Amino acid sequence: MAKLKVRARTVDMLGRQQIAGIPSAIHELFKNAHDAYAKRVEVDYFHHNDLFIVRDDGIGMTREEFESRWLTLGTESKLGQGGLVPPERPQGMRARPILGEKGVGRLAIAAIGPQVLVATRSYRERSKIVVAFLNWRFFELPGIDLDEIEIPVEVVSVPEYRKGQFVKRLVDLTRKQVKSLGSKSESKLLGQIAAQLDQIDLKPSEYDGFFDGPSLVQERHGTHFFVFPADPIIRDELSVEKDELTASPLDKFLLGFSDAWTPRTANPPITSAFREHRSDATTFDLTGSDRFFTASDFDSADHIIDGSFDKYGNFVGTVGIYGQKPKKVSYKWNVWKGFTGKKTRCGPVSITFGYVQGKASESRLPVSIHGAINKKLKRFGGLYVYRDRLRVLPYGDSDFDFLDVEKRRNLGAGYYFYSYRRMFGAINITQKHNPQLVEKAGREGFRQNKAYFEFQSLLIGLLLKTAQDFFRETGEFSETFFPIKKELSRKARLEKQRAAYAKKARRTLERGIDSFFRKIARGDPSQTVVALEQSMKRLLTDLSETKKQNLNAAALVTEKEFSRILASSKNEYKVSIPSDVGLGKKLERECDAYLREYSKLQKEVFDPLRKKFQELFETALKDAKARKSINRRMIGQELLEHSLSVSSQKVDEQERLAFSENTALKRFFEESVRKITGAFSKDSAAVIKDYLARTKGKPTSAKLYRERERATKMLDAIYRDADKGLAELNSSMKSIRAAVSEGGTFSHDLVAALEEKIANQENELEDGLELMQLGTALGIVQHEFINTIQQVRSGIAKLKPWADVNPDLVKLYEAIHQNFEHLSGYLTLFDPLSRRLNPVKVEISGNELLKYLKDFFGARLVRHEVTLTATSTFRSKKVRGYTSTFYPAFVNLIDNAIYWLANYTEDSRRILLDANARGFLVKDNGPGVEPRYRDAIFDFGFTRKTVGRGMGLHISREVLRKENYDLVLLSSEEGEGASFLIDLSREGVK
Repeated sequence: MAKLKVRARTVDMLGRQQIAGIPSAIHELFKNAHDAYAKRVEVDYFHHNDLFIVRDDGIGMTREEFESRWLTLGTESKLGQGGLVPPERPQGMRARPILGEKGVGRLAIAAIGPQVLVATRSYRERSKIVVAFLNWRFFELPGIDLDEIEIPVEVVSVPEYRKGQFVKRLVDLTRKQVKSLGSKSESKLLGQIAAQLDQIDLKPSEYDGFFDGPSLVQERHGTHFFVFPADPIIRDELSVEKDELTASPLDKFLLGFSDAWTPRTANPPITSAFREHRSDATTFDLTGSDRFFTASDFDSADHIIDGSFDKYGNFVGTVGIYGQKPKKVSYKWNVWKGFTGKKTRCGPVSITFGYVQGKASESRLPVSIHGAINKKLKRFGGLYVYRDRLRVLPYGDSDFDFLDVEKRRNLGAGYYFYSYRRMFGAINITQKHNPQLVEKAGREGFRQNKAYFEFQSLLIGLLLKTAQDFFRETGEFSETFFPIKKELSRKARLEKQRAAYAKKARRTLERGIDSFFRKIARGDPSQTVVALEQSMKRLLTDLSETKKQNLNAAALVTEKEFSRILASSKNEYKVSIPSDVGLGKKLERECDAYLREYSKLQKEVFDPLRKKFQELFETALKDAKARKSINRRMIGQELLEHSLSVSSQKVDEQERLAFSENTALKRFFEESVRKITGAFSKDSAAVIKDYLARTKGKPTSAKLYRERERATKMLDAIYRDADKGLAELNSSMKSIRAAVSEGGTFSHDLVAALEEKIANQENELEDGLELMQLGTALGIVQHEFINTIQQVRSGIAKLKPWADVNPDLVKLYEAIHQNFEHLSGYLTLFDPLSRRLNPVKVEISGNELLKYLKDFFGARLVRHEVTLTATSTFRSKKVRGYTSTFYPAFVNLIDNAIYWLANYTEDSRRILLDANARGFLVKDNGPGVEPRYRDAIFDFGFTRKTVGRGMGLHISREVLRKENYDLVLLSSEEGEGASFLIDLSREGVK
């Protein structure tokens, strides 16, 4: 008799070589955690040492269980078949179906990395932790039988586990294996294994306390795997710059591991996480909830299909269209091709999925939300299959269209309707009710048996039937979809037209205001004054030389000509502000600045010129007698009549335009009515003609009924379109008539007001959300920093005695100490978050502020060649208050000054800190603040920086005002730069 021998390489072939890739391996480990009754399974990958950690909080294993189950291949998994199922589950947890089918899932670890340290603590025997070490390269050795390889296993106490000395013992035992196998195998692999063993430097308990979640210390339990070095493919996969519209293989396999995101599911049996710890100390969560679909996304879907197939293949469920009340539907088995009414092999199946229209104009979602969910759809869109609420691979991957949705769509998008990438949802099955849906060995989907083909046929049939009934013009329930779709498209088209008109009007206004301020900056008003004075001199010279008998006529001509020239000059500075367009906060601010500056121009330039003209006009007359001979009343009348004539011409022009527009409107209205009624007559006649053609010969009663119902639906749809079109035309005409009769304009003012209100509210909402998120984040950071900073400070203090006796440590200690104190200084900026808890005011001197600012901006000041100096008055000035009130304000002012000096000043860049009786002064010799922006710079969101946020000055001033101080921009002459005052005149000044 002979016996089969098993080579060690069998393990490699069964495990690593059978796993499709690392994502599949991780998926298998997640399933194993589920079988161990874990509530959480988490992966942490550390770039700096290529360490890959998998942790779960399952029931764990004793040494006996570890050896008889984890180290035993091919264990049975089915109840009633002698399977090694968990003997006891945690109290209160329901029994779980076992997902591990073949007992080789644990070998997936070999695909992640060549070495693994296993640590497991049993739910029943918590006093001990079982640890083992494996180098998978042993199983690649040629000529070695499986029973010749020994796995070092130890049982340690929790204190021993914390110390970590067992790692060295396990590795030393593995080294002995290398030596003992060296005489049986001359493979170069042994040398590689020895080199890998030499690189091990691991203390598991350090990582156990590094993060929350599954742990093996205290009273917790579970199984942890420490894999090192992780396969370089993981680093490459994570390092590749991600396309926001393309999901990586890791994303596709890890996201949506459990069905916790559809409307009728909650509290999944297990949750998963994958965190990437990068070399720059940042952490990225690949499985963050915002990256994948959520239950709330279904509320955003345009259409939702939800229901179940029973064991006979009959479907009962609902179809919701555009957020309307869902329509109950039931489809009997005979609608599915090949079904006979018997029980299906695949078993009962439930399905829930949402569908979002591809065009934003045909979706009920706002453009911003449509864009956000569209990104998710392009990355993760598809139908995911879950067995007992855990995902079956690769269903859901957009590259695996197992229902041929896109294939049918390419044959006729209007007919088949659905697109796989526009769908997101879950198909749920169970081991108990769907036993014949069996997964392939490599987790590449279900086996292609009769049960699978029935399963596929049921789902395809549902898509075909709902497309036919709801999304085709002739569908039984199409009266909801098409009217709403048409209305959404119409509104989107009108909004687009309005947006284009408003955008053009705003752009024209912006260009006009920019042109105005460029003229002011160039000094054009001064040139205008010179030109007007020259014209005035010429006109008055001509008047003074006029003979007495022609004096009245000459005086009238002079007045008219100067008025014309003056008006022409004014017009060069005028900007037309539209009244029918919402401007938004920014442009409204620009308009206010323009109106102020134009009013100033009127008062300082044009009004004085008009007054000067009147004075010189009197002087230009030859003598008092000549002045008396002027008929001023007649001249005034002539000028008024001339002005009236100009105005009358403009009114006449508007009158002609009004009648012309009225004629055009009447013609357009009549043409629109004829177009609608003509289409109604033509389309109705076509339906009748089509009905007669379809019912020629001797059709059955059933066919006559179907064709009549079909024609009736089409006539109803044609009528609805005509009725709606005419009703909208009538409503528009009534609105115009009502507006005109009340002396208003047709909704222009209302539209403009609403546009402006919406734009401002959107900006405020966005700013508010941003501040809320920022505040929350800073609160968390401050909370975590408080204890950490104390521990670091304590550690630095303990390092001091070592530095005192070790010269080599002195420089290192000083560098750490100085940089830490610098960082600790920054943390005082978090004071506003804890002011209610720690309300401490301190005395702040100008000298301390100067030192802080030089430390804070030292590198930038040098890089941009900016000099920061302070007067003795500033250095000696003191104020009692919160550091968090003053330090950020100074930081913001200096930051702004450096920016403008560096970008807009060539030489001698200077910032001066000064003080006076009112408070602290910050001055620079940069470009200063343009007049148009003097009032705007403190508005939230206003910025002139290329990468600015427009928050600093606003927040600084508001914080100061809450403490009865203020931040003021002082007046300065052109070329003097900007000068700010932190006004302390109301509080706490010494």
